[in-house]
Amino acid sequence: MWHPLVIAAAIAAFTGETSDSRALPNGAVRRLGAAPFFERGGPWSVAFSPDGKLVATGGIGQVRVWDATTGELVHHLAGPGNMAAALAFSPDGRLLAAADGPKLFQCGNAPDLTPREDPAIRLWDVASGRRLRKWITKPSYAEFVAFSPDGELLAGASSGGELALWDVATGDEVRRLPHPWKGSTHVAFLGDGRTLACSVGDRTVHFVDVASGAESRVVDAGLDRVYDCAFSHDGTLAVVSDPNDVVHAIDMASGQTVPFLASETNVRFPVEFSRDDALVAIGTVSGLQFRVEVWQRSPAHRLFEVRNVRPHDVALSPDGKILAVPSDSRVRLFDVPSGDERLPRRGHTGVVTSLVYSADGATLTSAAADGTVLTWDPANGEEISMRDAGPVPLALSPTEDRIAIGKKNGFFLGVVERARDVAFAPLVGHDADVAAAVFSRDGRTLASSGRDGTIRIWSLDDRTERARMSIAEKAGHAIAFSPDGKLLAMPGPDLTIAIVDATTGVRVRRLPGLLEAASAIAWSPDGERILAADSDGLTRTWRARTGELERTSVSHAAAIVAIAFSPDSRRFATAAWDRSVAIWDAVTGERLGEFHGHDERAECLAFSPDGETLASGGDDGTILMWPVPRAKR
Repeated sequence: MWHPLVIAAAIAAFTGETSDSRALPNGAVRRLGAAPFFERGGPWSVAFSPDGKLVATGGIGQVRVWDATTGELVHHLAGPGNMAAALAFSPDGRLLAAADGPKLFQCGNAPDLTPREDPAIRLWDVASGRRLRKWITKPSYAEFVAFSPDGELLAGASSGGELALWDVATGDEVRRLPHPWKGSTHVAFLGDGRTLACSVGDRTVHFVDVASGAESRVVDAGLDRVYDCAFSHDGTLAVVSDPNDVVHAIDMASGQTVPFLASETNVRFPVEFSRDDALVAIGTVSGLQFRVEVWQRSPAHRLFEVRNVRPHDVALSPDGKILAVPSDSRVRLFDVPSGDERLPRRGHTGVVTSLVYSADGATLTSAAADGTVLTWDPANGEEISMRDAGPVPLALSPTEDRIAIGKKNGFFLGVVERARDVAFAPLVGHDADVAAAVFSRDGRTLASSGRDGTIRIWSLDDRTERARMSIAEKAGHAIAFSPDGKLLAMPGPDLTIAIVDATTGVRVRRLPGLLEAASAIAWSPDGERILAADSDGLTRTWRARTGELERTSVSHAAAIVAIAFSPDSRRFATAAWDRSVAIWDAVTGERLGEFHGHDERAECLAFSPDGETLASGGDDGTILMWPVPRAKR
């Protein structure tokens, strides 16, 4: 018998009536939400392809290529763990180059992003997503990259003050131009490509003859130091910033400062000229408010501004009709000159942290790290309502009436009553961030795991701390209530799961057998089994009443981050770092199905009340719905 959601999805596909313009992943029956160009951690750099049909973004350890019209992900190009500081398409649009930025290191319980390779400039084939070449820039990281107008050469500028030219076809280094510079900050081919312009970290702008490598001209900007620099495409104007973030425009013929734009706020970088130099996009700042403004240059006139962005980079499409600006979680596109946003948010724009179905299955509520809580109609994928929970929502109560919220670096834990939109007084106790929280089934008790090394149990009737337990360093933060709310499963000493009394915090049982700290814990609804997963992709099942280890299974090739039981306790689901979601027979351990579809890993899971559908909330801000195979009996 066909699953009802499969039938609905087939009808929607036939009629063209879907809640998202992107094709559904294989096996999925619906997608809820679609934040175009979503990138966990936010993009750092952005570039348009020469035909304007693609947008490339560079983020933490990865480069992505998107369809500029739909926001659909075309390629996910993995990097070594560095920030992709600069991107450039070849003039024919067939190649994409990315420059590694500064190194990133592990923070808290985040994945280790320390680079596995030396800093480099990398080259991909855009059509296939295949990496073609890699040029090492060690010991310096690369800051800028640019193709020559004929696409035959690639220039890269490093933080160590070197400028190198490579032959794109062969990969051979054509020329390296060492110089006693303080670090190149920008490089660009000018005009017909015979000249390279670059700022070099002092008070000058240099022009280099590409054929010979000799400096053809040096322009003194008249500043103590040039920190950032951008050039008009015709090479007549350089826009530079000084140590005080004051921007100056330098006429390259005379070397004199000339009027630029009369912005009401302080102009900062980035600065991007349109291909015909008629428009310019600039980053501005007023207090802590970052903006991007788009100006017509002659006569000088501000067309529009975009607020609440982080302008590490901006890009204008080749025809000058679209502005691309990185924000905290995605690239946003705006029409020029109207300033109207293209492809606005649909759903969450942050990691989905919690999912809960209503008792009758008529609605699905999701919470995300962008502070939003959305209620959906799972039958048609439409968003019913949205509310801003303020700080990061940590968990939704099974009764749907309460939200546990936390605040990064604020040591804050609170609970919000959804119906009355009233916040409890903060639950005071943790001395560090709250990493995880979970409600009891009746929504009257909350357990929280903090980075201060404690797990606390709170009575929400009187908002008091009921019990406090210590956990070992690196023991993990996974916690789960028993179905009746009387017991709590939590990390125990010596790689065990501790079962404690939820009123007193006294340990009543230990579950041995772990080789790594538990990354997720779940208690079956019938109370018979406890399931734990770890960073090695293993799951272990214990009999809850006796503590007997029933089964150890290799479930995924990567760390498991979420697990959930079906309402009948006969199946469970797992989600892993490799972006896979799997469904298992809870009695036999047999794999019943496996799904792939999230652009990033799934972070949370929820079965519908009838057990027929599994919802997975992803780091990509979307929710995918999957048909649940029946347990084989």
